[in-house]
Amino acid sequence: MALALSACSSGSSGDSPQINQPPSLSGAPPSFAMLDLYYSFRPASSDPDGDPVTFAIVNMPSWATFDETTGQLIGMPSTQHIGTYPDISISASDGQASAELLIFDIEVVATAAGSLSLAWTPPTQSADGSSLSDLASYRIRWGTQTGDHPNLQEVNNPGIASTVIDGLAPGSYYFTVSAVDTSNNESQASNEASGTVL
Repeated sequence: MALALSACSSGSSGDSPQINQPPSLSGAPPSFAMLDLYYSFRPASSDPDGDPVTFAIVNMPSWATFDETTGQLIGMPSTQHIGTYPDISISASDGQASAELLIFDIEVVATAAGSLSLAWTPPTQSADGSSLSDLASYRIRWGTQTGDHPNLQEVNNPGIASTVIDGLAPGSYYFTVSAVDTSNNESQASNEASGTVL
């Protein structure tokens, strides 16, 4: 008679469970907001494991809104909102671990003395290469973060290729310009330019 023997193992096979890594979160929220101008801040975030990230905020200013999917804080304060909004905190979570920005304040100010001068080269051709003869105005868009330009100022004289943005609080600003024809067709935005008010 032959006996067949089999080996048993009390251990489990397969890969060990992956340890979750927290998301990253970074950014420098502007510390000032101006009356009747958009305040906008969106942090940079990613997750090393590729997990979806959601955002939360504590002590959000009453004049702002917050997007839990992007982390963007945006709003336009008015006269009744003048003052300081303290101890604001933004966090990002992957459902298991989280990261937080340093707590920050936003001061809403009525006036500011800062200004930045902009100049650009007027376009001479349409997108199809034909001569541009019906230029009507320029649209200047700007914000306090690169790639985010919620504020708008229009220059209604196509013969003027410069302007000054007044009433800016200390901080960095990012600008684009586009051209508009008499039919209200708008060109693509220019490359972004930046400036700092000290």
